[in-house]
Amino acid sequence: MIVKVEEDKYNPNEGQYITEVKYDLELPDDKIVKKITTEFPVYWYALIDGKLFKSDQQKGLKSIYFPTKESLEEHLAQALYWRKGLVPRIGQCVGYDTDDFYEKLIQTHNVEFKKVQF
Repeated sequence: MIVKVEEDKYNPNEGQYITEVKYDLELPDDKIVKKITTEFPVYWYALIDGKLFKSDQQKGLKSIYFPTKESLEEHLAQALYWRKGLVPRIGQCVGYDTDDFYEKLIQTHNVEFKKVQF
């Protein structure tokens, strides 16, 4: 596959980027597909009392699906951050014991760890 490439350089006199070089780059199709795909990814998600956990630390699907169970557990433990109205001034020199919160959450609620594989 031939990919049209443009190289931009910052021009301080103009205060913007200017395209200086354009060229065609031939890339083997098999290498392109290998670099832009993954084989059978596994993602973890959690249900808390039957409701899908969503982290406010990230946006989109990254807030629901996590690459490892450990990453999911870490985000669960830090779930109160970025949630205005729960802990006054959270994140503004105010924090909480994330390990204690995680243990209490697991003990007092039905937390299910699930994985999906494509």
